[in-house]
Amino acid sequence: MNRQSEVVVVGAGPVGSVVALGLARAGIGVTVIESEATVNADPRAAVYLPVSLELLDRIGIIDDANEAGVHNDLLQVNYRDLGESVQLSPSVISDCTRFPYQLHFGQDVLAHIVHKHLLELPDTQILFNTPLEALEQGPDGVTVTVGTARGQEQLRCDWLVGCDGGRSTVRKLLGLEFQGHTWPERFVANNVYYDEFEEQGYGLANFYCDPGRWAVFAVISRDGLWRVTYNEDGDISDAEALARIPERLAQLLPGSGRCRIAASSPYRVHERI
Repeated sequence: MNRQSEVVVVGAGPVGSVVALGLARAGIGVTVIESEATVNADPRAAVYLPVSLELLDRIGIIDDANEAGVHNDLLQVNYRDLGESVQLSPSVISDCTRFPYQLHFGQDVLAHIVHKHLLELPDTQILFNTPLEALEQGPDGVTVTVGTARGQEQLRCDWLVGCDGGRSTVRKLLGLEFQGHTWPERFVANNVYYDEFEEQGYGLANFYCDPGRWAVFAVISRDGLWRVTYNEDGDISDAEALARIPERLAQLLPGSGRCRIAASSPYRVHERI
């Protein structure tokens, strides 16, 4: 069955969702397609700085973001080898922005907020379990072939926007290069409950700096869930990185036996364009 939309956005993560909401706010009909069954809830981005909050305001979701997120006025940088810490406050740019603070909440929470507002607008839809399989550029638009439970279907659109991440199907189908490099070390993001961050001298958002080892600690929900992300050796597998999580958390968090892990996700970091 053929369907028509002014714009098809590939990817229902925060980038694709924000793009789609911005288009819909401008009165443009938009369809978002996503290969997964739902929003990805793996630990990913979690801290939104003033420049991001300005964007959320422009697309009309800043009130929901303020309600969902933990408000924070300080970023603490801890130099473990020096025994020193420095606090940085976005309040110093209060004359440049209406949002001189940062908000903490999971990337998946942002996607759900955006989806709610998007689907309240006319001529919008989000199609999960709908992977992009082929595309064809024509003189007056794009024909998009997707997979569904009923088999292949086609969507017609004036414009196709690829927001489907580092393994982008859109990019591959268009034969575009992906120049740059991948960092040799692996990152491991963990969502944890641990009641002793304040006791250990940490604020709501922290960089932990130590020669050869670093970490980021930030609260991401009002019920006490924290994000702990650290670097891991790049020559081990994801399975090995996951197996080493208790050991690594024990190095970072005293009494980590009292730390409850809610979710973990090893990943690579790329500098590509």
